Amino acid sequence: MFSVLITVYYTENPDYLDRALKSIWDDQTLKPNQIVLVKDGHLTKGLDMVINKWKNNISDTLDILPLKKNIGLGGALSKGINICRFDLIARMDTDDISTPDRFAKQVDFLNKNLHVDIFGSDVSEFSLDENILDGFRRVPKTHDRIIKISRKRNPFNHPSVMYRKKSVLKAGGPLNLTGFDDYYLWVRMINKGAKCANTSDILLKMRAGSGQMLRRGGVKYAFYELKFQRILLNMKYISIVEFFLNLMIRTPIRILPPVIRVYVYKFMRSKS
Repeated sequence: MFSVLITVYYTENPDYLDRALKSIWDDQTLKPNQIVLVKDGHLTKGLDMVINKWKNNISDTLDILPLKKNIGLGGALSKGINICRFDLIARMDTDDISTPDRFAKQVDFLNKNLHVDIFGSDVSEFSLDENILDGFRRVPKTHDRIIKISRKRNPFNHPSVMYRKKSVLKAGGPLNLTGFDDYYLWVRMINKGAKCANTSDILLKMRAGSGQMLRRGGVKYAFYELKFQRILLNMKYISIVEFFLNLMIRTPIRILPPVIRVYVYKFMRSKS
C-alpha cells in the first residue's frame, strides 16, 4: 500500500494538473491507495474545478488538504506528509506525467529491497506534446554513486521519487529552501543514514521548457545557490574545496542565457 503526495499552487495550469492526476490514477497498472493533494493557498477557479472533478471521481482515495495561505513547497509537503497513511509515498508534480507502470515497479522494488529509503528513476522530457520527447534526464543508479554526485548536484529527478515516510520524518521532513527544497531533503536523509537507488527505467515524463530554465537562472537564483552551498558546508556534507568548486562551476551556469543553459544541463546530466 502507498500514498501519492502532490502540492498545487495558484500559478499552475489546470489542464496539466488534470493530465497528471489521470496519469497517477486512470493510467496506472497499480493504483495508489491514497492521493494527498495539498492546496498551497488560494487557487484559481480552473484548478478548483479540476480538483472537484477528481474528488467526485475518486472520493475514497483523494484527500485534499486546503491551506489558508501559501507556505511554500517544503512547508506544503511537510503538511501533506503528515496525513499520508502509508509508509511508501510517491512524489508527483502537477505538470508531469507518470508512466503506467511507475508505481508497480517502484512498490515491487521497495518491497524487495527493504533497506532502500529513496528510489527514483531516469525521466524523459517534453515541451508541448507528451509523445514528442526532447531528451532524457539520467541520474546515478547505485547508492555510492548517488552520494558522490549529491555533493555536486541533485542526484534524483524529484517527481519520480518514491520514499519511506519514516525516513523522511527521521530527517526532519521537507523544509522550505527556495529552489532546493527536494535536494535539501535528500541530503538530510542521506546524513541520517538513508539508502538510495535509481533505476534506468523511464518512470516519468517531465514537462520541460523555457519557463523552467528561466526559474533556474538569473542573479537571484545564483544567490539561492550560494545559500544552499553554505548550508551543505555548514553540515559538513561538502568540504571547503568542494564548496568553492561547486560555486565556480554552477554560478556561471545560473547567469547564462536560458537557451545555452539548456545544453549545459543536458551535458551535465549525461555524465551520471
